[in-house]
Amino acid sequence: MELTPRVFVCHSSVDASLARDIVSELESAGIPCWIAPRDVVSGENYPRQLVHAIQECATFLVLITPASVRSDHVLRELEQAARHRRPVLPLVVDGASSEDLDYYLGALHRVEGSERTIVAEAVRHFAGAGNRGPRRASVGSTGATPPPSRGSDLLRVGVIPWPPFARHASGAGPSGGLFLDLLDQFSVDTGIPFEYVDITNDAATPGLLSGDLDLVACLYRTPRRERDFDFAACLFASTIGAVVRADDQRIRSHGDLLRTDVRLAVCRGEIGAELAVDMFGAARGSSRLVELDTTDVANVGRMVQAGVADAAITDNITCRLICEALGASVRHEFAHFPLYVGHIGLQMLKGREPLRDHLTERLQALRRGGTLAEAQRELESSYAGMLQVL
Repeated sequence: MELTPRVFVCHSSVDASLARDIVSELESAGIPCWIAPRDVVSGENYPRQLVHAIQECATFLVLITPASVRSDHVLRELEQAARHRRPVLPLVVDGASSEDLDYYLGALHRVEGSERTIVAEAVRHFAGAGNRGPRRASVGSTGATPPPSRGSDLLRVGVIPWPPFARHASGAGPSGGLFLDLLDQFSVDTGIPFEYVDITNDAATPGLLSGDLDLVACLYRTPRRERDFDFAACLFASTIGAVVRADDQRIRSHGDLLRTDVRLAVCRGEIGAELAVDMFGAARGSSRLVELDTTDVANVGRMVQAGVADAAITDNITCRLICEALGASVRHEFAHFPLYVGHIGLQMLKGREPLRDHLTERLQALRRGGTLAEAQRELESSYAGMLQVL
């Protein structure tokens, strides 16, 4: 499903005239919108069309008025936006609010005004947003290719697949994940546009150093990386473990990974590669280190399953997912006594402290509200002992 640049306008039927005025002015400013009933195709399933339009929108704009706060229809559409993790922009008329809507809106930035001024406020917000929020780009898995030109306000974010924090674009949808959902909402709130570029772990450092990328989402803040780079919005702490063959009794403690007969599988550029070299003495190019240049970290687990390596080192969330996928042939080691614990965030070049601090402050605030806070609680519960919200 491709993300379209349209703004979905959610409103109560009582406010239809005001909603049409907002759409008219936004589209006059070059901002395409989707609004019912204008864009509903006659003869096709109406609820399904609404869900698809919400799922595919770039921004979900909800008009909050005394009428809409009492509308079950508006609440159901907002629930769909939350379910599909769309960036939400509340337009609040005369301070209208309700507990039901506030559950979803949380600490989101709101555009406020009177019935007389709200149309102009909406246009002003989107005009200030430049490219109107995040754009999705797929540049392949071998690294970022710079665009022919880009405005100085556009930030290019390298996306390394790490469910549930970040995932690459696919036939099933655009780049996404919890970190990218936060960046999407940051873009809506601040008007700073993002472009997401799918990359491998090994492409992160060259992309930042060349200027092709401004940020990489998301990576561990390690001593080696901190020598050359800065980090913004380190919102989580995560642990590192290993996947080993179920019948291999040699590997039960950290020290066992130092054995010269234990081969370590890692993803090139990922934290497992750092630990294999720096902590467990597996030199690059040696027979002890099996390095893969891949966007699918699960491939290191397959190396263990196939007997090419003896232990795959990666984060414990990924270790668990690998074991679930490969079944009884492998087991998860060091889930509760991890090899390493580190903070994860957005990697960036040093010398950009204003951007670093702005991202950290705003993303910290955004993740405490609405569905994003709920998603974090679910993750922390699902991966107890492997993930901590900071």
